[in-house]
Amino acid sequence: MNQNRCAAVLVALVALMTVAGMADAAPFEPQFTIAKIAGTCEVQPAGTNGFVAATEGQACEYGTIIRTGSGSSCILSFSEDNGCLVAQDTTVLVDQNPKMKKHKVLRISAGEVEFNLEKGFRKNNRLTVETPSGICEAIACTCATDYKVIGDLKTSTFRCTEGDVEIRGD
Repeated sequence: MNQNRCAAVLVALVALMTVAGMADAAPFEPQFTIAKIAGTCEVQPAGTNGFVAATEGQACEYGTIIRTGSGSSCILSFSEDNGCLVAQDTTVLVDQNPKMKKHKVLRISAGEVEFNLEKGFRKNNRLTVETPSGICEAIACTCATDYKVIGDLKTSTFRCTEGDVEIRGD
């Protein structure tokens, strides 16, 4: 290959990589994946009645319930660079809006999830985290949502360490 052609190919590759770096975040995959497990993690697949042991790399349909044990956690991947950590002693339904499949919904009935979403993810995706006492709409961020019952009080905690979220509820 001559020097001029080699230089042209190099310039084209750099330009392509620059454009790819500025592109919108990829849409969430049609299924989410359990990327990593520490300790015990169980899943109740959509449409079933019982929990079974989860495995790393397991693809799950939306509508699946994830449950972690004491001292345990798992990492869920929605797409490259978009996912969440399900903390210990957490039960969460990982679902989607049936009318708008790009809108994913995490419904926490106990425990905590921490999610990390790339900038621009909302151009192709939406993520809402719901607890019985509050709702967090992710915009582009690193954030955690925790739900506990203390006596008769239902508490939700929302911690955003980077980016923006919208919080609403009673």
